[in-house]
Amino acid sequence: MKIPGIYAIYYCNVEDFDIGNTDIIKNIHNSDKIITSAVWNIVDKVGFPAISEDMVVQNGQNVYSVDLSWFSLEPVMLSKKVFRIEDVNGRNFIIGTKDKPYAVFSRHFSEAGPTQKKGYECKVKYKNTHGLIEVIV
Repeated sequence: MKIPGIYAIYYCNVEDFDIGNTDIIKNIHNSDKIITSAVWNIVDKVGFPAISEDMVVQNGQNVYSVDLSWFSLEPVMLSKKVFRIEDVNGRNFIIGTKDKPYAVFSRHFSEAGPTQKKGYECKVKYKNTHGLIEVIV
C-alpha cells in the first residue's frame, strides 16, 4: 500500500485499543475499513516520517512487514502500543493490534554532528498476516 505522506503519528496503549470483535482482523481484506474507539496521543516528530510495507509468502501465507520511522526531540518510550498514522489526505491506518505480535518500538539517541541532528531516531516494526489496516476514528 502506498502512503502519499504522513501528516501525524498517534499511539494508544494496547489495553485501550478497541475495535469490538478482534476476529475481524483475521478476516480483513485490503479494501476493508474498521472503526476504532480509542484515546489517541499524538507523537512529537520533527521532519518527515517514513513508512514502508512489504509482503512475502511464508508457508503459503502472506506475511506483511511494516516499518515506520521518525525523528523526535523528546525521549519517548512507546513499548506495547498500537500506532495510528494519518496521511496527508486524511486517511488513517493502524500498525499493530492489542493482540500479539505487538508493534516493536525502538529509539536511538543521536548527538548533533556535521551531518546529523541531535535527538532521537524512533522506529516501529510490525510483522503479521495483515499489514496496514485503514481505520475510521
